[in-house]
Amino acid sequence: SSDLGGVGGVAGRNGGYGTMIGCTNYASVEAAEMAGGIAGANTGAISTSINYGTISGKTAGGIVGSSHYRNITGENITLVPGRIAACQNLGSVTGSSFAGGIAGENKDGSINNCRNDGSVAGGVAGGVVGYSYFDNNSKYESGNYTAVVLNSFSTPSSVTGTTVGGVVGDVQNASTSSSGWFSTPKPNNPTYSTVENCYYDSDVLKGVKAVGSHATNTTITTVKGETTANMNTNEGFVQILNTQNNTIENTFVWLFESGNYPVLDFT
Repeated sequence: SSDLGGVGGVAGRNGGYGTMIGCTNYASVEAAEMAGGIAGANTGAISTSINYGTISGKTAGGIVGSSHYRNITGENITLVPGRIAACQNLGSVTGSSFAGGIAGENKDGSINNCRNDGSVAGGVAGGVVGYSYFDNNSKYESGNYTAVVLNSFSTPSSVTGTTVGGVVGDVQNASTSSSGWFSTPKPNNPTYSTVENCYYDSDVLKGVKAVGSHATNTTITTVKGETTANMNTNEGFVQILNTQNNTIENTFVWLFESGNYPVLDFT
């Protein structure tokens, strides 16, 4: 997919150091390439935003079609990958290549504290992210990029495709990517692709794995299915979502409401 294009309910592309906060989309979004409820493509930061619209494209996500760093040929600058935090999707998502409840693809970016309730269908499909991969291309100066998905969960009625995960469809690193043009990851950054502390409703998505496929050199930690009852009635589950590195760091990001899935605090 192109680093420059995209169709979104609010913006086609959130570029560079752009920041989108508190956005809401109700419109249906359809694109030939990247489609997202908030932005088609994201190389900036998106937070506390929500999508209700139906999203469809080649690479499609409830919040962002593709979240990545921007490829600027010939510019020797430190680039900042896309970040998505505290966002929710309720619309159905269809992506012929990559489809995710929050992002169709996550390239060297971060997705943190997000919730998806919309159905997802595509080639590589995930309840939160379709395809998450670590590139760390050698022509970029910093060499400190990672692809991370943290503290998020999905409750869709269905996730369907050729490679399917309740949380992420496929997790890869540059050295194992089939796309061909990625360089080998730099040895000074051992983090690589990471998915941690993420969940899906296994009572609804029966027979679906948490991660559809992943390379052996990726990090998948505490990523699993949970029962509807545990996600809806257990205050401890909310505390788990609010915990990172064994410390409650985000105490007020997720809120407990008995009988409901954990709620994001958008205030």
